[in-house]
Amino acid sequence: MFRTPHVVIGIFVIVLGGGLRGLVAPGVRSTVALNELADRLKALPLTLGDWNGEELETSDAVVRAADCAGMIQRSYTNTRDGRQIMLLFLVGKPGPLSVHLPEVCYRGAGYRIQGIVSKTELQIASRPAEFRLLDMVNSTGPIERHLRIYHSWNNGTGWTTPGVPRVAFARSPYLFKLYVTTHPTASPNTDDEDACREFIVSCLPTIDGMLFVHGSEEVQ
Repeated sequence: MFRTPHVVIGIFVIVLGGGLRGLVAPGVRSTVALNELADRLKALPLTLGDWNGEELETSDAVVRAADCAGMIQRSYTNTRDGRQIMLLFLVGKPGPLSVHLPEVCYRGAGYRIQGIVSKTELQIASRPAEFRLLDMVNSTGPIERHLRIYHSWNNGTGWTTPGVPRVAFARSPYLFKLYVTTHPTASPNTDDEDACREFIVSCLPTIDGMLFVHGSEEVQ
């Protein structure tokens, strides 16, 4: 029942708020344009393992407002148990995409943090991936709405969440920014039913394999 508001939040709140370890042997370099990375992002399959996706509309105007080269937003449903997650994925220059954390962006839509913001390391295939993890609640309406958000960046050297991302990624030629969130629910999210974590662990290896080539990429 909260799907439509979350679609609005997923794109517009984040936009208006602002934006793989050791993949190759040292010394190997290739060039890639930002529009090529955007094309790779848009080419990610709608079916990822046990998850079937639905494309959610993202206009050129929204992409321009986000100051990114490419953006996708999708809803994915697990074919085994019906759980759903939302995916918001952006690529572009590191300056615009390294700022505006979700706890700031979602605050504009009435959400506040529950508990603390933590970092979690997920084992993705043979390499770890670091994500920021937070739970948020919106109590402004007749029914509380709860969100769980996983958030991370990748400049081609791994999924990581540095303390000062704008500084950490300042010399990077490009940056991917990823949000994986639950649909808003009327009850708090629990660790034993964490659909976001399951999606990331099972699907991120396939995503990485399509986004990152075997080379240290320099954007033209």
